[in-house]
Amino acid sequence: MIKKNLWKLIVASVVILIPMLVGIIIWDLLPETIATHWDASGEPDGFSDKAVMVFLMPSVILVLLWVGMLVTARDHKEKEQSGAVVDLVIILLPILSLVVAGMSFAIALGHDVSVPDIVTVFLGVMMILIGNLLPKARQNRTIGIKIKWTLNSEENWSRTHRFSGKLWFFSGFAILLCVLLPESVKLYPLMAILAVIVIVPLVYSYSLHKKGI
Repeated sequence: MIKKNLWKLIVASVVILIPMLVGIIIWDLLPETIATHWDASGEPDGFSDKAVMVFLMPSVILVLLWVGMLVTARDHKEKEQSGAVVDLVIILLPILSLVVAGMSFAIALGHDVSVPDIVTVFLGVMMILIGNLLPKARQNRTIGIKIKWTLNSEENWSRTHRFSGKLWFFSGFAILLCVLLPESVKLYPLMAILAVIVIVPLVYSYSLHKKGI
């Protein structure tokens, strides 16, 4: 699988490292410490040396990409996996690298950035993309809803992923609507939606299992 997607992985790796290049270019403009964590209202509550954001963050994401793909490639069922599903896995980490670094650099340079809104939009778009592709995920042990009931029954896997795909897709739009809410209350519906998209598919899969599926 890695050979088949080698060029995509190389491009993804280069994109992940773009924040490192940008950070080097604007190094002298950045303060010595940069906010790297924010509370629910968007106020920074964690800071790190700028070298952490410029060098460590992209490096960690790059390692995650390659370790994830190596682990996925070891799954003997992955050779049959949908190409669109693998593409999404490859795409998400470069996007994450750009969003996190762009947000941190902009704030460090004094720009007014709404962290909760950016995180909400990112989560919403991610849920929509994942929801659209979940029904295409074939039974495997690394990508998808990997619980004993889906792994033990191909029919359970298929039905659970079709159901979950719709749930995640529409939940993504619900998350995007949370951007319209005041920042002081935005976290609560977000947490509720995330709990629903995690718990409901498990209950649905178990209900299928109890029916002998």
